[in-house]
Amino acid sequence: MDSSSSLPACLCVLLLTALLPLPAQTNPVSSLQKKFGEARELYRTGQKEEALARALDNQNAALESLDFRNPDTIQGFIELSDMYQRLNRHRDSAEVLQNALRLASEELGEDHPLKALVDYTLGWHYANLADYSRARDHFQKALQVREQHFGRRSAETAEVLNSLAVLHENLGDFSQAEPLFLEALSIQRAVLGDNHAKTATTLNNLGTHYWTIGDNRQADRCFSEALEIRRRVLGRSHLSTATSLNNLGLLYRSMGDFDLARKMFRRVIQTRSEALGPNHPLTLTALNNLALLYMDQKRYVQARPLLEKVVEGRRAVLNADHPDLARALFNLALAEDRMGHFEASGPLAQSSLEMRLKTLGPHHPETAGSYYTLGRLAHRQGRFAEAAGLYNQALQIQMSALGPTHSDTIHTLENLAFLALDQGNRGVALKINDQLWDIRRHQIEKTFSFAPEKQRLSFSRTLNALDLPGTLGDPGRIAATALRTKGVVLDSVLEERRILEGLDDAPARNALQELKAVTRKLSQFEPDSSPHTANGLHPEREDLEEQKQRLEKILAEKTSVERASRSALTLDPESLRKALPPKTALVEFIVFQRSMGRLEFEPALGAVILTRDTPPRWVDLGPLGPVEKEIRQYQRWMRRPVKESALRKLLSALHGKIWAPLAGTIPAGTTRLMIVPDGALNLISFGTLLTPADRLLLEDFQIEYLAAGRDLLRPVSALNTSRALVIFANPSFLVGTKSPAKSSAQNGSLIAPETPLPALPGSLREARLLEKQAPAWGLSPRVLTNTRATEPALASLPPPHILHLATHGLFVPPRPEEEDNSTDPMDRSLLALAGAQNTFNKWNRGVFPDPSSDGVLTAREMASLNLNGTWLVVLSACDTAVGETLIGEGVMGFRRGLTQAGAQNLLMTLWPVKDSETAPLIEAFYSRLVKTNDPARALCEAQREALRKMREKDGFSTAVRTVGPFILSR
Repeated sequence: MDSSSSLPACLCVLLLTALLPLPAQTNPVSSLQKKFGEARELYRTGQKEEALARALDNQNAALESLDFRNPDTIQGFIELSDMYQRLNRHRDSAEVLQNALRLASEELGEDHPLKALVDYTLGWHYANLADYSRARDHFQKALQVREQHFGRRSAETAEVLNSLAVLHENLGDFSQAEPLFLEALSIQRAVLGDNHAKTATTLNNLGTHYWTIGDNRQADRCFSEALEIRRRVLGRSHLSTATSLNNLGLLYRSMGDFDLARKMFRRVIQTRSEALGPNHPLTLTALNNLALLYMDQKRYVQARPLLEKVVEGRRAVLNADHPDLARALFNLALAEDRMGHFEASGPLAQSSLEMRLKTLGPHHPETAGSYYTLGRLAHRQGRFAEAAGLYNQALQIQMSALGPTHSDTIHTLENLAFLALDQGNRGVALKINDQLWDIRRHQIEKTFSFAPEKQRLSFSRTLNALDLPGTLGDPGRIAATALRTKGVVLDSVLEERRILEGLDDAPARNALQELKAVTRKLSQFEPDSSPHTANGLHPEREDLEEQKQRLEKILAEKTSVERASRSALTLDPESLRKALPPKTALVEFIVFQRSMGRLEFEPALGAVILTRDTPPRWVDLGPLGPVEKEIRQYQRWMRRPVKESALRKLLSALHGKIWAPLAGTIPAGTTRLMIVPDGALNLISFGTLLTPADRLLLEDFQIEYLAAGRDLLRPVSALNTSRALVIFANPSFLVGTKSPAKSSAQNGSLIAPETPLPALPGSLREARLLEKQAPAWGLSPRVLTNTRATEPALASLPPPHILHLATHGLFVPPRPEEEDNSTDPMDRSLLALAGAQNTFNKWNRGVFPDPSSDGVLTAREMASLNLNGTWLVVLSACDTAVGETLIGEGVMGFRRGLTQAGAQNLLMTLWPVKDSETAPLIEAFYSRLVKTNDPARALCEAQREALRKMREKDGFSTAVRTVGPFILSR
């Protein structure tokens, strides 16, 4: 939040000077400003006593004439008071201002604007000391005089209205704050214009108000506009610009966008440290915000020393009951609590509560926060009755002051539900669960109405929507929650695209085209070898990221007008059951945090099974950790030869942990499985699990994969009438130079773009075989190879019936040491086309060619292809189903990109495949595909036949590793 306690007060004086008569022969304001500028520079460089002495000399010079009609005289008092505040000599600061107020009253009268200026400055002085009663009195006096002299609709009056609104905001009087902010903003827009620094100040403070009460959409609008104004008017390095960045960081942190928030907080810390020093209260505020972000990420060891520094700094300069000190103690109490240091957490939380009761009162949301924290502490220590009382005290305040959809209210409700379970009261927990779903649905709709896709993904990770239902183990509630929330971000993007395509709205179409262009430009800064600033972002990339967010927000708001609510959020499991084909079971795996009691949780795995004829069934599969450990081993062993006995043991163990507990819930006669993986389960081919009967699961079931069970109900684009089979194969990766040839290259062994790309002669044989057979299958083939297999050629294609891409697939893993510079996962899944090696070579030299024709197709770029009506995409390459897995949202990679592009069925791979061994399986797949018109069935039949032959010829391990990676997803 912005105040006017120091530099803004000086700006206020300059504004008044322009309106009052000055002696004709001199310009004392500029001279005095220069002198006080020298004092501030002395302070900035650490010469604090010299700075104070200079400020005293300047004030004395200003007082020599005792001409209080000259604004210069008041300026001297205000600047000296400001210097005392910088030195934490608050009593001296107040004494200077009180003297100025007395002299101004005696010399000018109670109704003079300059006396009102001193009242205004004193108001901020007392507000910053949390003496809100005195602050209100001085603001009201300043308002009365300014309204009398300048009118209600004046910039001077608007400034005081903004300050009074801030005061009400600090006191938790939200209903009184908002109309004052809005009135001040309306006046400033009319009088000063939309590009004035003071307009930005009120916008920023209004944004803080909306963020505090949980209206993130309005907060984002206000913060973003204030930031744009301040950058234009004041510059990127100005302290006020840093304040806007800080507040946007707070908003994005609350939405779960930790990467962007962290970059903003670090930028703010750097700016404030350079301008104000590392121990200034504003610098400490930014440190505090960064520490809280670390807390959100469970990085308590990094958070705690920062919070201790903030407490130490606050104690040094603030009175014992100041709200900022209470906040510092409260946050440190949270850190101690999360680390299990209850003996330290309790006294800190209690001190925070007592200070807040004294300064803010019993009904303030921050007081509720202290009740909540003390309740949490009692809950963790098993004092359940005491915890219930404290939680309910917090909840009563939060419901009244913040409303039921605020995140603070939700946290309290969640803890009350888990407390009820600890007390054996399942009925109460079920009731709260249903209440929480209604709240979360509102939150999702509100956030998705303005947030870009990346922030929706971040926000969805904060929902924890399945933790309570999973712990309760109620099949119907788990099925309903999973149906509505899993993959909800991708669903929202597809829903908006359908709406935009149906809109006769030229601005929306233009924004969509601009968004695609900006997205392509962003690819120029991938991978992370591009230069960055010390603050973590390349300047041009930062601008492009902001443009992209702005355009996505515009389009989200365009589509929000066209629909009442997100269709996914109202679906019922019964509608999904009716959509299931006969003899089919849908198995929706769920990763959740299971309560172990007393607010201790463990990652767990479960599954909901749905069929047409049976109600939802829930199977708790136990702790997630052992399963994830074996999946990591599985991924390693599928990429290299291992002993058959070891592989059999692993596949049997995975079957025992993942599938065997479900077998009894699958009705007899089931022949088809629709599997919705979650988390690490996205990285295994369920068909390779080995049953006790020594059969792979794919031998017993036809298996296909969905990103979410709801996908069965998602409307799809009508198939185009084309029967085109477009094939890209064996691209010339190094154009102009002969590529090194290998007869049996493993694409997936490539772990970084700089690795040389070997030619793929096997993919060329695959392409020629398909080209030859296509007419008999009723398909019209078009083959692009060598230098013709380019990115522009792919991008310009009309949607084919089938798109077949036989080339190298790469997934570049994130660099854990580059916390702030890690790329988006959609930019780390790469498909190599003609010229890709040329591009990799240039990247290594720091040169970044046009991403639209560089031969490197990212999953993000793939999403912008036009594949509406394309029935099938075959990615005959390595690791094309691999990517970064997000719990509840699937795989961030080619799967997501192709789905966004409009493709209906995807044939992909989960580990490296040899191009020399792929062709027979692909041919068998296509020959069955044209007969069955069912991609999942065709793949199943082709895999079973190939498995039988290879198992006899090459052995079990080779057969599984060759046939197993192919999966069919839709």
